[in-house]
Amino acid sequence: MKASQEEHKTNSSLLGNILDISNRINYPISTKVKILSCIWIIFSVVWGWLLINIAIDVYPMMGLFVILLILPIVGGPIILGSVFMLFAIVTSPRWKQPKISCSNSGVYINDSFDISYHQDFIFNTIVETAKFTLIKRENITYLNNNHQVQHESHDVVITQQTFNHLAVSPSRPMNQSISLAIPPNSMHTFNSINNQISWLMHTAIKIPNFPIFEHEYSIRVLSEVRQ
Repeated sequence: MKASQEEHKTNSSLLGNILDISNRINYPISTKVKILSCIWIIFSVVWGWLLINIAIDVYPMMGLFVILLILPIVGGPIILGSVFMLFAIVTSPRWKQPKISCSNSGVYINDSFDISYHQDFIFNTIVETAKFTLIKRENITYLNNNHQVQHESHDVVITQQTFNHLAVSPSRPMNQSISLAIPPNSMHTFNSINNQISWLMHTAIKIPNFPIFEHEYSIRVLSEVRQ
């Protein structure tokens, strides 16, 4: 029983890794792999057919032997092309990169703004959860007690909005509008050699049986305060 559970866990991990690859591969690249794989398979079949016919003409008394001898040579490229085709199909992304925009090019402290999120899907599914989190991130660089350069990053969650059970399809993309505000007495966007303050919209899209699709969008917070 334990061995069966471990095997199931391994298979789930392998599937997760394959699907994770699918999120990292651009759709045009996967399409090119499919097209090239089709061309490769067709070429292999035509080349093998010509090779077998030529061999039978040259050695008519050894036709069956020649066919059995050539089949691995012909079948190898066909199998290779089929593997690439299968890989391209499995790793084809199920969704496209999101389009995120902010209502203001620069946001004032103590001011509200809207974030628009648009994402196209190439199949019908249900988005289990869609989380939108406003984060203030501080990156620090300093020398530790051993005089070694140390880098640290600290995230502060300002606010989070979650949408559940969203039906999406190729004709019904995901469109969400999120209203946010920069709290008063906050630090504006800042960048120096040893210290950076950045504001981000972190999105996490969860679809059943797929890895969580995460994306970050930078928001420029101005040093001025809206009166």
